[in-house]
Amino acid sequence: MANATSFCGSFLHFLLLLAAVAVAVSVASELRRPDLSQAYNHTVLLDDDQVAFFWTLHPDSISIAARSKKTSTSGYLAIAIGDGMVNSHAYVGWTDADGNGRVSTYWIDGKDVSRLHPTSEKQLADARFQSEKGLLSLEFRRPLSSPCVGWPECENHIDPDLPLPIVWARGARWSDTRLSWGNMHAITSDRAVRVLLTHGTVEEVKGVPLAYAAHGFFMFISWGILLPCGVLAARYLRRQWHLRLQSSGLALALIAIVPAAFELRGLVLSSTHSAIGIAAMSMACAQPINAYLRPKPPAAGGEVASGATILWPSIHFWIGRSAILVGIVAILSGLKQVADAYDCEAVDAATWAFMLWVLVGAAVALFLEYMELKRSRKERNSFAGRFGSQGNGEEEECSIDLLKSQEPPGRSQVQLESLN
Repeated sequence: MANATSFCGSFLHFLLLLAAVAVAVSVASELRRPDLSQAYNHTVLLDDDQVAFFWTLHPDSISIAARSKKTSTSGYLAIAIGDGMVNSHAYVGWTDADGNGRVSTYWIDGKDVSRLHPTSEKQLADARFQSEKGLLSLEFRRPLSSPCVGWPECENHIDPDLPLPIVWARGARWSDTRLSWGNMHAITSDRAVRVLLTHGTVEEVKGVPLAYAAHGFFMFISWGILLPCGVLAARYLRRQWHLRLQSSGLALALIAIVPAAFELRGLVLSSTHSAIGIAAMSMACAQPINAYLRPKPPAAGGEVASGATILWPSIHFWIGRSAILVGIVAILSGLKQVADAYDCEAVDAATWAFMLWVLVGAAVALFLEYMELKRSRKERNSFAGRFGSQGNGEEEECSIDLLKSQEPPGRSQVQLESLN
């Protein structure tokens, strides 16, 4: 009995010793792996404050790290040197099928998966990736200048004296052999942050880019003035004014897409503003087609109108007015997106000014509709009055003619005429 008690006590002490050793190893590993903010000289937050960017400059190289600030179920973290993910040099940290952290490099020249080209930066050193409790981090060290010549990745140079544009992306999973839309990025930064490497700060954003300003201005002229006035012209003015205003507004809206696409290096369809804008442009482009396919009205002579002839005006009417409403929402969503990206007070002022403009336009439309109804009612009443007066006069004239005597006064005579 004593031997059994002694054995149990010894076994319990052994388990406690193992637990103490495990705790010591864990603490030692944490001590050996310092916090990234302590391991690097400089730290800044990238766009949306979701990813922190760390770096330390060396004479001929740079040590870079990135860490997500919010816990998530993302399986990889990527940062790229460039104004956007397209035409950039990207570094992706992820965990492979064996559970090992890896860092892969890519040259991206398009939005499709086939435009993502793996590269082999042989000078990349100290590359590692970690995922702890939903927080992702990647680290690597690379030379400031690329030693190769002739390949796109060979242009991946870093000048410490120039602002370095950095964007980020996160997604559910990654693969170095089977890339698809399913493992491409799901969350990305809206804009690049330009990092001043030697100063340890971020370059101050100076206003909204000219391309975005031009896009917004042309869209306001189109959806805020020409197209709404074209809708009013269809009801209150001649048909020629309706055609001129609508065609001019649609052409200007199509032109306004060009500067935004140039700034973004393509049509970006992932944002809310883009989705609403595409819906508005689709309805606007459908109107000329709808007008071209308008069924012919019935010919004079009692021809019965077809169902398409009766239904077409309602379809054209509601699509046109729905397009105006969606276009206004698209402008507001675009202003909000720019305001969030650039924190510009002028954009906030423009948003309030546009909302006031919409209210004034709605008030004008209601006033014109009221005047139109008042005029129509007045015309109906005037027509009814004229018709009634003419009718009474004719009756009086007929009665006078029928009762008027054809003989001199003092003598009455009834003349009978043959029916033939």
